[in-house]
Amino acid sequence: VHGVPVGEMTPEQAEAALRAQYGDFLSQPASISYASKTVTPSLEELGMDFNFSYAVDQAYKAGRGHTIIDNVREVATIWRNGLDLPLYISYDEQRTQAYVLGLAKQVDLAPMDAQLIMVGTQVRTIPARVGRQAMVNEAVSQLSTALQKYQQVHVDLQIRELLPRLNDIEVQRTKAKLEPMLDAPLTLTYKDEEYIWQPGMLASLIS
Repeated sequence: VHGVPVGEMTPEQAEAALRAQYGDFLSQPASISYASKTVTPSLEELGMDFNFSYAVDQAYKAGRGHTIIDNVREVATIWRNGLDLPLYISYDEQRTQAYVLGLAKQVDLAPMDAQLIMVGTQVRTIPARVGRQAMVNEAVSQLSTALQKYQQVHVDLQIRELLPRLNDIEVQRTKAKLEPMLDAPLTLTYKDEEYIWQPGMLASLIS
């Protein structure tokens, strides 16, 4: 079965031999590092299944289950040429993607623009926040390639920065322009008449 000779074995021994062939891969197919953590998902969590029992069952049925003559012919053919049966393995990449997306939720952080707010006549700012995003597709691609080759793999989940649209420097510049305007009343003269705008009125127009 898949290159492993099981002809002289019982079904239990054959399955044990097949499992031993992929022992390390079965016990720890992958490790993923992210945000100072490392996780070791199982094959099931990544969407892969080795159907050893079915493969062994198919091998055990070879040369059996037909008429006596057909069985003899099949056994003779197997004895002369051998018979290599496939190992039935299924893989669902969407399960791998779902697993990595679950890790990404622990990493992803939306960026936040710097803000300028008015509290009465006081100008205050809220600093910007740089966001981050896990590179899910790249990690899934690395995992998928290795899994389909039955190879153990270590993947570093890459993180990229997401910059805010409005940064602290721009908001501080605006604050520096507004504060002198709100420090004292604003006097406007039009046709020999004066109009005085108090800081509170100006602040309400700005906000």
